[in-house]
Amino acid sequence: METTEHQNRLMHHTCGLSNGESRNWFVTNPTSKDGVEFEKLINGGLAIKQAAPSWAGDKVIYSLTEKGKQIAKDTMPKPPKLTRGQKRYKRFLEYGDCFDSFIEFCRWDAEQNRKIKSAL
Repeated sequence: METTEHQNRLMHHTCGLSNGESRNWFVTNPTSKDGVEFEKLINGGLAIKQAAPSWAGDKVIYSLTEKGKQIAKDTMPKPPKLTRGQKRYKRFLEYGDCFDSFIEFCRWDAEQNRKIKSAL
């Protein structure tokens, strides 16, 4: 089955690829835009549906089949290439609580890079 970009994004979200989670469910109304797309995925053998808990009202839960999970993985776009500054800021988000300011982190980070380069 050939999938659309919207269907691919729905599958990425369903199995958590779009945000780093590990899951396999998507709750929506079957007559909504997303529900209509999931019905097409069901017809293509890429998804299944089941009744949602009573608290969800008239919604249903969609899950991907193994074939659907594989297509989701295969169609997941590669992450964008980060610039040197973006990589540094990502490290700051990881270690930043240890520093009083971003500039203090930058000084520490530059010192670590010099130590690594001099060891080579």
